[in-house]
Amino acid sequence: PPALEEDSSNPYTRFVRQHQLSGQERFLLMLAFAPHIQPGLLDQLFADYLKEEGTFPEIGGQRSEKSRNFIPTGETALFLLAGHHLDRRLQSEAFFSDQERLFKMQVLALEEVKAGEPRLSGRLMMNAEYIELLKTGRQLRPQLSTNFPAQYITTTLEWDDLVLPTSTLRQIQELQRWVRHND
Repeated sequence: PPALEEDSSNPYTRFVRQHQLSGQERFLLMLAFAPHIQPGLLDQLFADYLKEEGTFPEIGGQRSEKSRNFIPTGETALFLLAGHHLDRRLQSEAFFSDQERLFKMQVLALEEVKAGEPRLSGRLMMNAEYIELLKTGRQLRPQLSTNFPAQYITTTLEWDDLVLPTSTLRQIQELQRWVRHND
């Protein structure tokens, strides 16, 4: 990966430094991020390098339904990290574990695949909150929906004005501590 800019106002640079991401983690992050910031980039890269090869199924990938742009899969990342070297491929598969930092933090995920399909054939997806964070430096607020039946509100009242049963108040305080000190 290229050296980080000295300017820490760049959201990507701040994120990488804050989490001390390795080269492989940065690679996976940018591979998943690329379709969101420069949708035709991966199509162009593969077209430039594979002009005379025709199709290249080892790269994996899928086409998006709307834009028809290339969306990387776990196989895409694995091929770019390890190529045809079986030992390196097996080592690199560890990066897709739910215990690996970017997957554990839910920054990245592999799309679930149909039973019997290779797990790494699922699309390499980036959480919408992190897409917004890396693009703008701001956190995306969840949208009210059937999947998230809550909404952000503002008030002039303070936490001390809130009257709740003790057990509920303790749960809220625990959530506050988790947000402040989650790691």
